[in-house]
Amino acid sequence: PDDDRPKPMADPYLPAPQKCLFCVQNLKIDFRNTKLLSQFVSPQTGFIFNQRTTGLCYFKQVELEKAIWKARRFHLMPYKWKETAYLD
Repeated sequence: PDDDRPKPMADPYLPAPQKCLFCVQNLKIDFRNTKLLSQFVSPQTGFIFNQRTTGLCYFKQVELEKAIWKARRFHLMPYKWKETAYLD
């Protein structure tokens, strides 16, 4: 009848799991969409941001990297960026 045992519950101090941007918005990653792809590339070095920085899930991160490599192969995106100090 009256149960005094503690009830199991989730830890309220744990942060909520982060959701992948592409999975939540149901966005398609396409190599021709260079505006979207360029947001995941460093403007100073041209390196692709890692999964921890982008906050994407593993599968979408791999798909994003393949799309960036494909866009670079077709010369839609540059391999390296110029230093922003020299752009003026």
